Amino acid sequence: MNGKSGFRERLDRYRWYLRSESDLYEPLCACVLEGCAEGLQEEVFLHVFAPAITAFMEWVISAAEQKGIRRLYFLARDGWLWMRAAECVQKRRHSGDPLSHADTTSDPDEAMELRYLCVSRKTLYAGTEDLRSYLRQEGLFEDVPYGIVDSGWIGTTKQSLEKLIGKTIDGFYFGMYEVPSGTDPKTYHCFYLRPYRDIERKAHFSICLFEAVNSSPEGMTVGYERRDKIIPVCMDENPNGAWMRRFSVMLERYLSHYEEKSSPWKLRRGGLKKRIRALDRSLSLLMGRPTREEAKAFGRMLFDEGVEGTHLRTLALRWDLQEIENQRLFRRISNKLHGREAFRESGWQEGSIVLSTEESDQKRALRDERIYQRARQVAKAIRRMV
Repeated sequence: MNGKSGFRERLDRYRWYLRSESDLYEPLCACVLEGCAEGLQEEVFLHVFAPAITAFMEWVISAAEQKGIRRLYFLARDGWLWMRAAECVQKRRHSGDPLSHADTTSDPDEAMELRYLCVSRKTLYAGTEDLRSYLRQEGLFEDVPYGIVDSGWIGTTKQSLEKLIGKTIDGFYFGMYEVPSGTDPKTYHCFYLRPYRDIERKAHFSICLFEAVNSSPEGMTVGYERRDKIIPVCMDENPNGAWMRRFSVMLERYLSHYEEKSSPWKLRRGGLKKRIRALDRSLSLLMGRPTREEAKAFGRMLFDEGVEGTHLRTLALRWDLQEIENQRLFRRISNKLHGREAFRESGWQEGSIVLSTEESDQKRALRDERIYQRARQVAKAIRRMV
């Protein structure tokens, strides 16, 4: 799929996947007619990530309300875009639906309190007294039922917060691969990926791509400063900061049409499964089978390999011929078993495959990657059962 016509076909497919979810589909179509996106990155964000973010926040607000949660903390930096979407979703839920005869309004005073919390793996691992003071200042020691909203993956952030605060917290996550030992799995609530399950989705999913897109313009929180109150101290601007501002504008445009066109969404088991299937088709296509144009555009974003915020590299590395050969399934398994590092691990393996191989080889290489990742997730699930 090459050139402008191929890219348009890809966008048409993203819209087609979403057509069954009218409250997510109609705002997207309005944005397309408006022509608000400039360039491939903004178009793809609008078609894939804006609906996913909005649906995730609909689920978070609904699930939290059902559990009696009164306050939600959106963790930096993943929660920067999400909190704006959550504000819009909550406003929509409490404004009623003028197109419906059903009573969907509720008391505005009962609306969830939404806050942004500046923490990071670095500050949580340090566990300083300034951090404790900041958490106390932000109300985490108050006797209020609250939860946190985060990307997820292995749940250590919630575990660290619980140790500092001394109580169990409900966490609402886009996805989890596993749950830390010694914690209550019932307090980890997952939207898209569930621990030791959803193996096929995980075989396509790129954590690094997801986190690179769902971030904020500011750098990582590295400490806290005492003034009139405790102020978070951040590193210099996120190296992807310009992207974040552009994505924020796209999300705002999408949400403006969402407010106008969408009825409040309610959490129903069947409806949630149907919605996730629609989102999964777009996310899996972008992450697991990107076009060369998508791989170039998003592959040049930077991500951090460690917790310090200083080990930056491009999301999709370009491999040489030997690395491409070593990426073949059976050779890769053999090298793994013998402890040999045969190629540089990429933050977005599928993006690297598309950028580094001829089109005729991509299908095989992407299939091998999918099989390998599926096998890894199956092995994790089996180890947990044994």
